[in-house]
Amino acid sequence: MDIGLSRNLNPQYLAWWHQRYARQAEWTRALRFHLYRRLEIARRKNILEIGCGTGVITGELAGRTDSTIFGLDNNAAALRLARIKGSNKGPIWIAGKAEKLPFGDESLDLIITHYFWLWVGHPDIVCNECRRVLKKGGKLAALAEPDYSARQDLPGCQPSIKEFLINDLTKKGADPAMGKKLESIFATAGFKATGGSVGDKTTFEQNPELFRQEWELLHKLGYPRQVLESTEIMTVGRGMIMPVHWAIGRKM
Repeated sequence: MDIGLSRNLNPQYLAWWHQRYARQAEWTRALRFHLYRRLEIARRKNILEIGCGTGVITGELAGRTDSTIFGLDNNAAALRLARIKGSNKGPIWIAGKAEKLPFGDESLDLIITHYFWLWVGHPDIVCNECRRVLKKGGKLAALAEPDYSARQDLPGCQPSIKEFLINDLTKKGADPAMGKKLESIFATAGFKATGGSVGDKTTFEQNPELFRQEWELLHKLGYPRQVLESTEIMTVGRGMIMPVHWAIGRKM
């Protein structure tokens, strides 16, 4: 079974991907909440998440602010699940593409993304669209974007988990190193940009559930099961470093 590490979501596996997105949100919660405070989300009249998928982050925003929240994705099946999972005080779900946002000029206060930009083939076009729909002083915020090119698995194994994931992403049209490029991309697009990253080592002892989830993902993506079992990925002594980048661009 190859479900792919992909934004092209197969409806058959949507429930699994929804769980995966929820887990990713758990991993980035501390960073995300720090950025929420920095972005002053409570003061924003309207907020758009681009690439909202099944609505994990969009739904979270709806529960933390009285702002009008929009969730946009190009996958109709994901949006249907987002509507089912949402509350009565839910976001406004919109089917659309990031390259042609269905909003008027200077109509939004804040645009956010989460694990999105690595799937964007033309980030310059998307950035220009974001600049178009943002009000003066509005912000574009990538809350979390991974850098698979800098991943480390300790101890290593063969085939390399890092190279396996990079190859899988590249075959599907993603940029595994997008995270570290975002601040520069935002600045090139004309935003006043700032950014940073977190990348502390996580050990099995600290977070055994993370390693269980990684084992499950690798197995589903087709990584050799016998290697996973022989390297004992879910045992004491194993560690992982996965840098996650953030970037904020302010429209001047």
